[in-house]
Amino acid sequence: MRIAFVTDMHFGYKRFEQDAFFQGREAILAAAREADLLILGGDNFATPLPRMETLAEVTKLLREAREIVRSRGISGQPIFAIHGNHDRRAKGFVHPTDLLCLGGFCVNFHNRTLIYERNGEKAAISGMGSVPEDMAGEALKQIACKPVEGAFNIFVLHQSFQEFDRMK
Repeated sequence: MRIAFVTDMHFGYKRFEQDAFFQGREAILAAAREADLLILGGDNFATPLPRMETLAEVTKLLREAREIVRSRGISGQPIFAIHGNHDRRAKGFVHPTDLLCLGGFCVNFHNRTLIYERNGEKAAISGMGSVPEDMAGEALKQIACKPVEGAFNIFVLHQSFQEFDRMK
């Protein structure tokens, strides 16, 4: 099984919006052409409230990526995603990565483990999207993700931790 990891696209980044979109698009489409599973590791957007045009561009891109993967004979949902600190919103609010997942363009694996199987191989993908730094240590202790026996286990974390900040 081939797994691709793409992170920090920062779609909608105002200063270099076209460049960010072009580079993110190229990375995602290359992954769709080569990998069985694509993992988006957070900071998929530059802001928790991207412009509607940015959301439309990204949904078209993910639809195209999904079709490329399906044209290679891979069924199911081959794109897993978590949010990062740039696209995170307060607890209880929908963030743009959630919106993509609710639309069926990807599957959110924040604080859970998803199993992906292909050709007799099994991968367990677990993750923790960004949480406020003062809550990160506790969130990591309480995370619901656990390794799965007989699977290749991957844990994706998009987080910084205040306790490791050497600048204090």
